[in-house]
Amino acid sequence: DNPRLKGKWMSSRVCGYVYSRPWVKATVAVLISLNFLMNSLEAQLRPAPHSPVADVFERFNTALTIIFTLEVAVNFYGTGPKWFWRCGWNVFDLTIVSASLIALCVPDMPGFVVLRLLRAFRVFRLFKDLPSLDHL
Repeated sequence: DNPRLKGKWMSSRVCGYVYSRPWVKATVAVLISLNFLMNSLEAQLRPAPHSPVADVFERFNTALTIIFTLEVAVNFYGTGPKWFWRCGWNVFDLTIVSASLIALCVPDMPGFVVLRLLRAFRVFRLFKDLPSLDHL
């Protein structure tokens, strides 16, 4: 009877169901928090480019970018385009993930530093499930 599920494929319904589970949201929140802490630590340490420490941070960032890309894709597929675009937080998620993917794929492009800084804004995704912030 849920209008968001009407006419959707079974795989889309399953994605939507799994994505809406509290344990999935908690896992994503932990990953976002971990990502924020790693970005903060990287900014404090300022490892030399291509050093072993910089490589660890880069691998960690690559892994999380892939995970967050999959998370946005599952959300989009499970929610459907009509409902996905109605939520400002989804657009925010997609913007941050897109910027992260661009920075990952084209690391030497001008403005790369700005794209890397956008990764820190992932922490705001933690507020996604607070109903009082839906109007921001």
